[in-house]
Amino acid sequence: MNIINNADEPIELPTTPRRVTQRRAPQNYVRKLVFSYFVLAFAVLVYAQSFNADTYLQQGLRFESGGDYTSARESFNNALEIRPNFFEAAFGKARVTAAAGEPQQAKNDLNTLIRDYTIVTAEPYILLARLHMADNEYSAARFNLTRAQGVPQNNNQLDAERNFLEGRLAQFDGEFTRALQSYSSAIRLDPRVADYHLASADIRFALGAPEATRATLENYVTVSGNQGNAEVFSLLGRSAWATSDFDAARIYFERAVNNRSLRDREGLGQDYRRLALVYFTTGNFAAGQDALQRAVRRGDLLSYLISQTLPWIALALALLAFHLVGESRVNASSSLEIIEGPQPWTISQVYSTLFTAVPIAFIVMLVYSYLAHGNPLAVITPLQAADTKAVFLITAFVLLTLLSMRKVRAKGWRRPLHELLGDKAQASLGVAVGLGLLAAILGYRFWVSRNYPDVVWLQGFYLDFSQLTPFVIVAALLVPVAEVYFRAFATTPLSQRYGDTIGLLIATSIFALVLATPAPLLVVIGVALGGIFMRNRDGRTPIIAQATLHVGLILALGFSTFVRSLMINVPF
Repeated sequence: MNIINNADEPIELPTTPRRVTQRRAPQNYVRKLVFSYFVLAFAVLVYAQSFNADTYLQQGLRFESGGDYTSARESFNNALEIRPNFFEAAFGKARVTAAAGEPQQAKNDLNTLIRDYTIVTAEPYILLARLHMADNEYSAARFNLTRAQGVPQNNNQLDAERNFLEGRLAQFDGEFTRALQSYSSAIRLDPRVADYHLASADIRFALGAPEATRATLENYVTVSGNQGNAEVFSLLGRSAWATSDFDAARIYFERAVNNRSLRDREGLGQDYRRLALVYFTTGNFAAGQDALQRAVRRGDLLSYLISQTLPWIALALALLAFHLVGESRVNASSSLEIIEGPQPWTISQVYSTLFTAVPIAFIVMLVYSYLAHGNPLAVITPLQAADTKAVFLITAFVLLTLLSMRKVRAKGWRRPLHELLGDKAQASLGVAVGLGLLAAILGYRFWVSRNYPDVVWLQGFYLDFSQLTPFVIVAALLVPVAEVYFRAFATTPLSQRYGDTIGLLIATSIFALVLATPAPLLVVIGVALGGIFMRNRDGRTPIIAQATLHVGLILALGFSTFVRSLMINVPF
């Protein structure tokens, strides 16, 4: 196209560039529009995903707080599907899995969480430590608590729980002073949690300090205003009962049963039984009978009585069976044989000695209970039972020994001790057997505490070493003296009539029935001591073995926190 300029000269203008420009402008606009659309869509998608993941997280937290762990886990899983690296959802899932009663799966989830995420809170480590402790995996629990300490944070609740778990580990190790320090730290950081106060009070009570136990829990009730914790009032009742404050014990036990759920049959049964005993002690037999009836209706009185008495019923039946079997093997033909000089003592004298000594010891125990505690039922009262049982055993052991010597002398033996014990002793064998029995007792206590802590008839020991009172120490030192009766006096006529095996089993059954707890362990001890007596009719070696055992126990309790933790019944 030609255009006339001022000089009237034609000028040729390029047309191609204009055509190109006109084509590309719409294309660039479309590209920008498409790009903007996709950016906006991506932003909306990201926002929607974030919004939905957070929504599912909040749903899960609400379900968790309401106890609906199945729905909570589904919500956390939905959040993780939208946002796979969502730490709060992953930890919530592990938390509700643990609460739902799936500890192994919860531990697996927590280990995966710790491996795949950057941990900025000690909470996963603390939860994992708690799960390991519940499964008696103490080394793993200790490792995770150490890792929790390495996470700096300002969270009093988490620090309190960590101190509480460290106290549990110290208690497991028998380091009760350190455990109390850890519990005190937990209480200071978070005084609202009843479990921290209960753990501290349990140790004080087991160590023989009911006044300190009561003060600790009463202070918690006053400060927190919590009037609805049955476990707190139950322990308060026991601590008041142990100090013969029966009115306070009655009030606390009544509060305990009023605050317990009907589904807690075991707890209801225990508190109603204790309440009944408090009523009986104070002479209120009608209220005591009513409490026992409530224990039957709402608790587990029948199963408790069966579990408590079954081992001794079994032992008594076994004793009868051994006699019947032995008598069946005795030659029916009899002949009168005149023996000049000293006469052998008889099985009837073995039982007459036992049935004389035990009732007298029981009466002495009741008198001591009334004079020392104003409580005729002190033998079944917490803490008071320690010295009361020791008084019974001291009296019984002394009487059994003296009556045995008296009856041997009455048979014409001028030197009854020499006749009973012999004139030689295998000291090295006695010491070895005593140390072996010491190891067996500690092994038994370890096995029971770790595997069967709730089986009542496996617990306890015939002497309570929670406090080495003078009565307990004297009783421990007099147990070997009773070997004069259980081995030399009882076993001799039994084995002469029934043979060594049945005679040994009968003497062992009598030994286990008198010392009472723990029956399975006492059978093992009785067989071991009877075996070394029968080797050479040597009554001195069993005494050496028993002395080694009890002196070793006293020394071990004084020097080893681990042994102390095994022999002291601290709830765990």
